[in-house]
Amino acid sequence: MASSCSSSSSIASALSSDPTKPNITSFVSTKLDGTNYSAWRKQIEHVLAFEGLMGYVDGSVSAPPQISLAAISGSTISCLCELILNPDYVAWRRTDQHIISLLHATLHPSVLSDVVGCTTSKEVWDALAEMFACRSELPESNKGVVLSALGALG
Repeated sequence: MASSCSSSSSIASALSSDPTKPNITSFVSTKLDGTNYSAWRKQIEHVLAFEGLMGYVDGSVSAPPQISLAAISGSTISCLCELILNPDYVAWRRTDQHIISLLHATLHPSVLSDVVGCTTSKEVWDALAEMFACRSELPESNKGVVLSALGALG
């Protein structure tokens, strides 16, 4: 019997940008389609937590300033500075865009169309939570009871 737990090296390679390695869909068995948010979220949380990326989607890792000041090379006057793109922001943005790609790869096309305009992984995560967190996912055994109760009301 095969283990349902993947090795850490397999998960790490799934998240790498190397196209010869498996992708995240190898480890997330279900695409979010609106009826399976809890199961989907749990799988994604485990993968992101393993990789140390949950902070991007929960907001605890925020974007550093996009622009920074740098002294002009060779300048002896301390106020001669130039604005440059902050390398920390570039690294943060690259990781965040990678997470967005991972999330998109696990969404059903009908759900993807609702978050395609989000620009950060936190925006995607929050939009999905807003869309689906309030929906109750009843166990199959309880659906008949609920349907009977609703039928009695009508």
